Amino acid sequence: REHFVWVGRLDEEQKRPHLYLDLADSLPEEQFLLVGPGGQDDQYNERIEARAGSLSNVDYLGRVKPDAVHGYYRTAKALVNTSEYEGFPSTFIEAWRFRTPVLSLALDPRRYVDIEEASGFADGDFETLRELTAGFASDPDARNAAVESAFTYFEENLTLEKVANRYA
Repeated sequence: REHFVWVGRLDEEQKRPHLYLDLADSLPEEQFLLVGPGGQDDQYNERIEARAGSLSNVDYLGRVKPDAVHGYYRTAKALVNTSEYEGFPSTFIEAWRFRTPVLSLALDPRRYVDIEEASGFADGDFETLRELTAGFASDPDARNAAVESAFTYFEENLTLEKVANRYA
């Protein structure tokens, strides 16, 4: 696992990628990928792109094809979510599919899936998110333990075959 990854649209109110860049700035020894298209606010998009470019440990990749995103999940230490709100975050499912844990600032993964623990949930506190990220960076066993119940839930309930069978 090589980096942390953030996936979404550059939206200041909902997705809040500026908080991800704050996280990257606070952990300069770690690598961070920012993946996703610009949002509707061109000035905000430009500020995010410029700030990402100013941080030596951040790569802004913009919009990428879905298959390419899968590769970033596979090699990530964790998916970081900084959203204020979401419907059902498909990025969580995509991460769990590749046994990538989720670090979430404000959204409790247990809201969406029936898992016992959410060891990557910061309950809205940025400093907690920073501590969790630093911990996942330095402890692969903690990362693996954090994702196991979510991966099991994914395998039992959220694979394409399982969902299609229930739908049919």
